[in-house]
Amino acid sequence: MRLHDWQPHFVGSLHELEQVMHAHEPPALVLINQQPPLTAWELLQRLPRLDVDVPFVVLTAPGSEGGGLDQVPGVVCMERPMSAAETERQLAQVLNRLGFQSDAIYPQGIIGQSKQLHEVLARVEKAAPGDANVCISGESGTGKELIARAVHLQSARADRPLVTLDCTAIPEALIESHLFGHVRGSFTGAVENRTGFFTLAHTGTLFIDEISEIGLPLQAKLLRAIQTREQKMTHPIPRMVLALRELT
Repeated sequence: MRLHDWQPHFVGSLHELEQVMHAHEPPALVLINQQPPLTAWELLQRLPRLDVDVPFVVLTAPGSEGGGLDQVPGVVCMERPMSAAETERQLAQVLNRLGFQSDAIYPQGIIGQSKQLHEVLARVEKAAPGDANVCISGESGTGKELIARAVHLQSARADRPLVTLDCTAIPEALIESHLFGHVRGSFTGAVENRTGFFTLAHTGTLFIDEISEIGLPLQAKLLRAIQTREQKMTHPIPRMVLALRELT
């Protein structure tokens, strides 16, 4: 399980725990308890010798009982959900409730603690591994590019290009050539060949921001390219078939 920008240290024995506590002074302890609660009780009894005074979260197996651990001050028992994303979300809430705060819980510069953000990131984790195109909706300035980057970096394409086209930053007359590319002389002002963003993002991810800003005729061409994953440059040359993922 990833813990975003937290830096977990995994230990398998009390001796390893003692070494980690002295070397890193972690702000919280999390026990993934797959054994009877006695295991957690034994650990609690031995913690004083480590001079430990941090929140202690016990993740129990579904359907198991906490064995009274949740009555101990500073201890929270939490039944593990089936989803890793849900486990992560609930664990963040528990740690925050116990006083452990982090301004960088999420990757790619995403900061926040709201339920809505947790739900969005759970969808990101679900969508990222596949090859389906993704539509990200939201007003300007709400962080759509950060979500697009999160999808890319959690996908199998993470080591390949993430190319961003901001439709508001390019005159509409030039967006088509930026998307699909052109060759020198194909229109007035085309003094050199241009590689389109579709080609630049080949095998990677193409994020097209503010797509609603472009005209309907170009939106139709773009929709066909997204649906067929094929493109034609703005001149008659053989068509290219691309392996990429579009985020809009």
